[in-house]
Amino acid sequence: MNASPGFQRFIIKAKVIEGCLKLPRFKGASLRGAFGQTFRKAVCQKRLLDDCLACDVSPCPYREAFQSTDQKGRGVPRPFVIELPFDQRSEIPAGESFEFALVLFGRSLSFLPLFIMVFDEIGKRGFGIGKSGCFNIQSVTTPENATVYTPGSGFGAAPSRCVAEFQGGYTGGKGVLLHFITPVQIRRQGRVEIPTFVDIVSALMRRLKLLYRFHSDERIDQEIVESALDEARRAVNEQSLLFHTVLSRFSSRQKQRIIYPGCVGKIFAEGDFSSLYPWLAVGEYVHVGKGCSFGLGQYKLTILES
Repeated sequence: MNASPGFQRFIIKAKVIEGCLKLPRFKGASLRGAFGQTFRKAVCQKRLLDDCLACDVSPCPYREAFQSTDQKGRGVPRPFVIELPFDQRSEIPAGESFEFALVLFGRSLSFLPLFIMVFDEIGKRGFGIGKSGCFNIQSVTTPENATVYTPGSGFGAAPSRCVAEFQGGYTGGKGVLLHFITPVQIRRQGRVEIPTFVDIVSALMRRLKLLYRFHSDERIDQEIVESALDEARRAVNEQSLLFHTVLSRFSSRQKQRIIYPGCVGKIFAEGDFSSLYPWLAVGEYVHVGKGCSFGLGQYKLTILES
C-alpha cells in the first residue's frame, strides 16, 4: 500500500459549568453547526466575503476544513468528523460531564489545537437549544489512552494512525459485519435506498480517494480501488438487516429544516476481504456516505471468524 496519510479519533471530555445543556435528537448536527460558525469567526480574515472562493488569503484553515473544492469549484469531503456519544440524555445539568469525538484526517491533524480552541469557545458562549448551557474542555485523549490535551498542561504529542497498520488484520476471517450506528445515506439513481455491500464499499472508496487527493500529499492508486471493489463484488451470503430512518436539523445558514434520510442496522458479507479490510477499518474513523462531518455514516466493523 503506497498511500498512508495519518488520521486519528480524539475523545473530548467536557463538563457543564453553567445552566443545563438541552440537546436535540440530532446532536452531531447541533455541534457541527456551532463549530462551523465559531471556527469562521475565529480565523477568517475576510468575513465580509460571502464566498471563500473569492478570498485570496492562503493558507486558510477554515477554507481547508470547510470549503475545499476541486479544480472545477465543486465541493470535496471535509477532512473531519464530529461524533457524538451514544448518550440518550436530552438534558445535561451543571456539574455533569459528557464526551464527544473529533476525527481528523491528513493535513487537518495540524489544526487540532485550533479545533479544540473553537470547541472551548463554543462552551464559553453557550451551547444547546437556546444556548442553554456552558461547558469547558476537561481533556482530549485518543482511544489508545494517550493524553493529548489538558487545560493545565497544554498540548502534547498527538499520535496518528495509518491504513498500513491494518494490513494483515483479516487473517483467519471468513467475513465482515458492519453495524451502522448512525444513518448512512447512499443514493442510487438519486434516491436513498437500502445499500448493498458493494454500494457501501464503492461509496467508501470514493470518499477515501477524495480525502487522500485533497487533504494529504498521497494518492490511492486506482488498482487499489479496483482490488477492494472486486473483493466486495465476490462476497457471498450477504445478509442485510438495515432499515430506513430519518433525522433532521434546522440550518441557520439556509433558514430551513434539512432532512437526512438514511439507514441504520447491520449488514453481513462473507468472502476473502484481505485487500478490502484495511480500508473498511479506516472507514470506521472517516465514516461513509453523505453528512459524515455531522457524524452520519458511522459503523462498527467486526471480523467474522472462520
